[in-house]
Amino acid sequence: MKPILIVDDEVAIAQLIAMTLARMGCTCQMAFDGLKAAELLEKNEYDLVLLHNKNIALYRDTLYERVWGRDAELDTRTLDIHIHRLRKKLGWQQMIRTIPRVGYRLEETS
Repeated sequence: MKPILIVDDEVAIAQLIAMTLARMGCTCQMAFDGLKAAELLEKNEYDLVLLHNKNIALYRDTLYERVWGRDAELDTRTLDIHIHRLRKKLGWQQMIRTIPRVGYRLEETS
């Protein structure tokens, strides 16, 4: 299994996510800025890249392209199934919000 890259400028949040994933048996690497993340992406392969985009809706097309690449021909439910599994695995049912006809948004917790 390839590692998961966590990109977040808030060190404590990145460490919390890494710790949670490590408890589930995942190997993680962290980058605290975009330049370091780009450097790591050039040198390594990852199973998943988690970017910190709280309260910003990400369009479905953007998510498809970032995760599977521009030329991927996937079933339209592929993203929904992966988001469902991610919510369940991380216990983030209330944090990852579906935005109808747009995509998904990571909600900031209070």
